[in-house]
Amino acid sequence: MTLYIAGTREGIKHGTAYLRRAADLWSLVDPRRGDAIREWLRSEWQAHDDDPDIQVYNVDSLRNLLGLLASLDDALRAEITDELFRLDPVVAARLKAENELLVDSWEGEDGHVDTLTNRVGEVHEVEALVKKAIEMNRSLEVD
Repeated sequence: MTLYIAGTREGIKHGTAYLRRAADLWSLVDPRRGDAIREWLRSEWQAHDDDPDIQVYNVDSLRNLLGLLASLDDALRAEITDELFRLDPVVAARLKAENELLVDSWEGEDGHVDTLTNRVGEVHEVEALVKKAIEMNRSLEVD
């Protein structure tokens, strides 16, 4: 589902999927934080006044989300990745078995690479949209 800044065309296709991945990434290093993001997705929205099929997350709720997303990079680097979000082969195999969508792999100049870089980038994309919505004092809508 797409996240939009209310009253604009600015948004992110699959934005809610990116937030679920943020929860999955946090769960790797702090399961309570991952659960809190999942709970935020379930409970913080309200129905749009004109269309009950559109979910609305107000500015105060978005501030709460920013707090939940904060420091993900540092936590991952401290616990399971290197500075570039690359994974040790043993950790990568375990993560792929648990949630294959989190890990991207390819053959690089230095050999095989397993990384969380793309998922972290998705979280950064959503985080930037949330910050912009807050700066504009606008809610986010999901449709």
